[in-house]
Amino acid sequence: MSNTLSDRLRVCARLAGSGNALADKAGIARRTLENYFSGRSEPKGAALASIVTAVGVSGHWLLTGEGEMLLEKSVGSQCMDPAAGSGRVIAPDFDALEEVIAKTSAVFEAKGIRLRPEAEAKVIRLIYEYYLRHGDAMDEATLDNVIALAAFR
Repeated sequence: MSNTLSDRLRVCARLAGSGNALADKAGIARRTLENYFSGRSEPKGAALASIVTAVGVSGHWLLTGEGEMLLEKSVGSQCMDPAAGSGRVIAPDFDALEEVIAKTSAVFEAKGIRLRPEAEAKVIRLIYEYYLRHGDAMDEATLDNVIALAAFR
């Protein structure tokens, strides 16, 4: 088990093939990545979202160390859930996606948070992924923490 964020980031580097490969794929300077590995600094939300996208790990796992590490494998408009063993299929829930977008946007607005559209989209994706994996909405405290982490720049 990867107990610290630094440990989980090292796992991501192994998944990418190396620290250099992770830096390239995620668009993060290698020196910055070294600072994350050593714990001298913690990645901001946009960097975490880039790492999640680059290596296909769960944002929830990267942030907390809990749950499945790897994201679902896409199958057409459905997703395979690797946690289900032989392949439970998870269909997208567009009503839930709309709700996630609306709630997340409302929190951004209420807190005066302005992110680049790409970063905002990645945060929404992480929250929606959580919904798909757990079958219900993220609790308010966790939602606030994810958004605060994304806004910390």
